Amino acid sequence: MFRSFPTFVLGLAFAVVGSAGERHSVGFDNACGFGTPTLISGSGEVLSTGSAHTVNAGLNARAFLQTGDCGSDGARCTMVEMNLGAQSFVDISVMSGFSVETAFEFVNQCSGRGASCPNEDCPNAIRSPTDGSALVMCPSQDVDLLVRLDATTAPALEVGP
Repeated sequence: MFRSFPTFVLGLAFAVVGSAGERHSVGFDNACGFGTPTLISGSGEVLSTGSAHTVNAGLNARAFLQTGDCGSDGARCTMVEMNLGAQSFVDISVMSGFSVETAFEFVNQCSGRGASCPNEDCPNAIRSPTDGSALVMCPSQDVDLLVRLDATTAPALEVGP
């Protein structure tokens, strides 16, 4: 299963610490006009194919636009990798390929913070398993995430820890 090193390590730390009482939602804005927005858990379970997904716990997952060229785990496509909990960490990964313009932003808590990746030269993306420079953090509980596909429609976002 494909997973970047920083997200994997954060996922392990998150699993150990846990997040009792947390609530998180992940929604999609697909302005591409094609494909299926897909959210899969760290274990590979499909959680959503376009509708908002809400959990009353922490969430370790990946979101991507299934264009037919992506693997079932998002391989070969631009992915938003997330560990949502009391300390939430999210990144955009192009390690296995770039597919569509992609952005994410925190909603509810840390609003306006996120990242966008408009093309394969994206400076705000994870490019290797040891690259943690593009992680965006939100230290608040109960954060929600909006994944935008076709980042030309996304607003400018504050990028940072």
